[in-house]
Amino acid sequence: MKIMDRVRSALRGNESGMAVVEFALLVPFLSLSVLMTADAALLIMATQKVARTAATMADLTAQSEAGTSEAQMSDALEAARILMQPGNLDEDGRVYVTAVQGGASGIGNFILWQRCTGGLTTEKSQLSNATNRDVELPGGILLDQNQLVIVAEAYLDYTPIFPNAVFKQQTIRQVAVARPRNLSFTLLTPDGSDPQDACGSNVTQPPAN
Repeated sequence: MKIMDRVRSALRGNESGMAVVEFALLVPFLSLSVLMTADAALLIMATQKVARTAATMADLTAQSEAGTSEAQMSDALEAARILMQPGNLDEDGRVYVTAVQGGASGIGNFILWQRCTGGLTTEKSQLSNATNRDVELPGGILLDQNQLVIVAEAYLDYTPIFPNAVFKQQTIRQVAVARPRNLSFTLLTPDGSDPQDACGSNVTQPPAN
């Protein structure tokens, strides 16, 4: 019986040792799984924040029944800072609000005005072009002549908890389009306040035929 007891004791010791080895082998995979889950959750939340910011900015600008003023536009862009939190719009984000109208034949969509805010100046609006003709809207929308839409573009530079471990640093971009209730948005109403950055696209007249 003593021999059998020794055998059983040895087996139990081997099993305990194997369990330790197996756990040690699993630790890297468990750690990687935790990192993937955490970074994936943060990336999803950041994308939702950027999408919500774009949608709110488009709706907020377009919902007025009497157009919008420079001061109102400044207030709306200030609200974008809150919407983007905990992201830092002043350092890692950029928001563009653009009024686009359908032009005559040969002109296509063109920009009436554009305002922006945020420190991520390397991310340019994808609506702007040198000629202000045939401005490409999401989905390739071609507006009828005089038809007007408000387009909001939101950007956020996302850095994962552990860069390059699972996800790379990337810029999240979301776009939203809203149709105003009237055509009073062809100009931002001057009200004595300083205009927000016109982003290089402060165009208030349609391009010449």
